[in-house]
Amino acid sequence: SKAEVYLQQNEQKHCLAFDGFYAAQEIVPPEEWDTFFMKMQEPLPVSFRLVQTAASHEVLKARVEEIMASPDVGGKLVSFPWYPGGGAYQLNCNKTEMRQNVKLRSFHEWLVKQSESCTVVRQELVSMIPALFANVEQHHMVLDLCAAPGSKTSQLLELLVGQRSKMGGTDPCPAGVVVANDLSAKRGYMLVSRLHHHATS
Repeated sequence: SKAEVYLQQNEQKHCLAFDGFYAAQEIVPPEEWDTFFMKMQEPLPVSFRLVQTAASHEVLKARVEEIMASPDVGGKLVSFPWYPGGGAYQLNCNKTEMRQNVKLRSFHEWLVKQSESCTVVRQELVSMIPALFANVEQHHMVLDLCAAPGSKTSQLLELLVGQRSKMGGTDPCPAGVVVANDLSAKRGYMLVSRLHHHATS
């Protein structure tokens, strides 16, 4: 099958136990498994969110709106109203296509710069959803396991601090806390590195 051929050619990239687990769940009919599996291998679109606790948040949001209206990016970049403050965006191409597209070079450079400045977080849209469903409040004690590389952890921190601001608090430190950890020491270092530069850490 196509799935078997793909696994043979990319055996170092996949955990057979992981693939076998999802196959055993029978979430799709057996005759559709190949199509489903190959769909999962397709590169995801570039997506990101603005760090809501960043001092430059409103300026960045205005800048993204300008980018969305530009002739080079216009129509390719969309926002999602379900995200608080409308600060979640997706480009209708994957990261390789973005890098290769000359018209998107300026946007790519901006995105890299903002990511390095921790004012923007590169995060898949589906990864942004769990923290929103947690309905975090300023006094909550949040436990985030398997937290690396830290995108959802930083999002939880932003929500925690954001709740403090909504309640009229002047102390930048909320009563609640986020405890994050990861089973892998290597990924744990990645988590610490990402959160070290985050405005709410």
